Amino acid sequence: MIIHSTLYEDLRKIKNMKLVWAVIPLVLFGIIGVQESFAENIFCKYASVPFNSEYEIVNGQVNALCLDKNALAIEIFIIPDGEGILTLTIPRNSIDIRNQDCTDKEFIITGDKQNLKFNELNATHDSRKLEIFFSEQELDEYFVITANVMIGKPYKLGYDCLEKSDRTSLKKQIANGISSDNIICRDSLVLIFKSEDNSPACVKHDSIIKLIEYGWAKSP
Repeated sequence: MIIHSTLYEDLRKIKNMKLVWAVIPLVLFGIIGVQESFAENIFCKYASVPFNSEYEIVNGQVNALCLDKNALAIEIFIIPDGEGILTLTIPRNSIDIRNQDCTDKEFIITGDKQNLKFNELNATHDSRKLEIFFSEQELDEYFVITANVMIGKPYKLGYDCLEKSDRTSLKKQIANGISSDNIICRDSLVLIFKSEDNSPACVKHDSIIKLIEYGWAKSP
């Protein structure tokens, strides 16, 4: 009886060890998978959210890109390694600030020590591309990209500069990078969202209840 009991305990220990070794890789994989998003969430505080955009960096490391649409600004947290260059593409559906004549407002890039020099490489219908110069002497940890938007000085957003025909067409609004929540339906149509993919649609007001009952649209 004692021999059988000891054997049972040994088998249980072996089984538990196998379980531990099976769980450890899963835990490590989970830690690696969330490391990047966890770091971004630490840096992107308050009104900012993690911001995905194309970039290339020389002599430095990007820790996080954070977008604050309320402040019309992008915060970039980096670790400089000598003199470096960050080439960044800014989609117009994230920040698109214009002058009164609808030309692009010039960006201002403010580091935690001083303003940074930059070149605007190109501006297209969908984005603006910047080449930003930095060094350890000019920068400790982060810089902010914004535009010269001051109290009392009028400015426009990219949406305000769309032609009327573009502004009233749902497809053209989407093509111009207008977010789903900011879509404006023409005439007396109402904005709803489809159940299958949460995409926007403009429908007549008296059709909403039926579309929800059929499962085609989501409840407001």
